[in-house]
Amino acid sequence: MHKGKNVPLYLISVDMDGTVAAPNMKLTGIYEKFLRELQEVPEIEIVLNSGKSISYLETEAARIGAKYVIANNGAAMQILGGDQMIFGGNRKDIIKLRHLVALKADDEGVRPIPVGKDVFNVAVEEGKKDIVLTLFSEPEKVKHRYQFDQGINRMELYEHLKKLIKKNKLHLHVLHPHPDGAVDVVRLYNSKPIDKSTLPKMVRQVWSHDKVIQISMMGDGSNDVPAMVARGVIGVTFPEADSERVIKPVLEHGGIVTKRQAWGKDKAGEFIAEGGVVEGIQELARRGFFKHLSGKVEKICEKYLPEIDKVLKEKKQLKHTSLT
Repeated sequence: MHKGKNVPLYLISVDMDGTVAAPNMKLTGIYEKFLRELQEVPEIEIVLNSGKSISYLETEAARIGAKYVIANNGAAMQILGGDQMIFGGNRKDIIKLRHLVALKADDEGVRPIPVGKDVFNVAVEEGKKDIVLTLFSEPEKVKHRYQFDQGINRMELYEHLKKLIKKNKLHLHVLHPHPDGAVDVVRLYNSKPIDKSTLPKMVRQVWSHDKVIQISMMGDGSNDVPAMVARGVIGVTFPEADSERVIKPVLEHGGIVTKRQAWGKDKAGEFIAEGGVVEGIQELARRGFFKHLSGKVEKICEKYLPEIDKVLKEKKQLKHTSLT
């Protein structure tokens, strides 16, 4: 099912939106090729770790040959073609909240919801059912996925959901809105929100008979921080991340902030990979994260950084010089 019983593993857990994929886009291009080559190293395991649904992440993991996904902000783990684990209870409260905002248990896509005396349109992310509720309320941020108007500012939606949860005494928690526009409602476990801090727990469940030597988590959002600062995890983030909510706790935990952005924009305003993901892996290698594999991993990084710089020169004025 995984890379061999008792084989030492160096586990790299990566966020999707804004990290290895452009916000609300699929995993493609240079980062897809880079992660696929890393995944081919026998002792390295790439795990996609995102707020997205299991079904969405399974397709993305298959692109790079990965076998594991952690979905719904740490609430579920899927072994591709195998077992699934759902973390925690209180799933009925997600359904109750859906009803409070006029959503049926299986409603997905664009739907109207009441907020006070007004009605606004939101997009309900697919495939999450009673595990997590993810709403997109700002049309511009998700126009390539959903088409709607009469949206609502994500901070207003965030405050509205918090009030509903408190008033109705639901065992739920609203995460601070993500830069890509997502507002996530997660369940509680032992009175604490189920979040990406479950990463080490999931690892122990799946690789209980294997020797996981090192774990790293790479992300750009505040919802990634619980995993990046979890015990035994080395966090990696990027300069475009929020300085207080993301960069500060990652640095305080001994993690890495790359010099390169994970993503920038070209002259046409389209997202373009700037190499932060590759630099992050390179810096882990330089710190000895991969132990005897460090030299091999550095060579893989050195292969991709010049390729990224070449594309950057073609599409925009190069802001960063190659770190190789």
